[in-house]
Amino acid sequence: MVDEAVRKGCEAFSEGRLEPCLPHLDANVRWEVVGQKTIAGVGSVQAFCAQMTEQGCPNFRNEHITVGAHSVVVEGREVDGDVRYCDVYHIEKGKIVYINSYCIRSGKDI
Repeated sequence: MVDEAVRKGCEAFSEGRLEPCLPHLDANVRWEVVGQKTIAGVGSVQAFCAQMTEQGCPNFRNEHITVGAHSVVVEGREVDGDVRYCDVYHIEKGKIVYINSYCIRSGKDI
């Protein structure tokens, strides 16, 4: 089962808070925002998160967390908007090595 501190780091990252997650990221972590981009390496993840924070990161709220032997899945939504997300964290040797982020808008036209 995934370590409690790693799980909490995953939850924080999904809510847009990098710092609690940072110690749990593998140096070569890959973060795929499906359909948009792939970010490779902890430094690139930090830079992207800093850029998002400068632009005004949305207010995300996690709604459901599933913990497996080597993964954490966090589902949630934007509190003041129409974005829904699912982040899948792949864990190896106590570190997050890969993140898949799926984001959709839940507007009327979908």
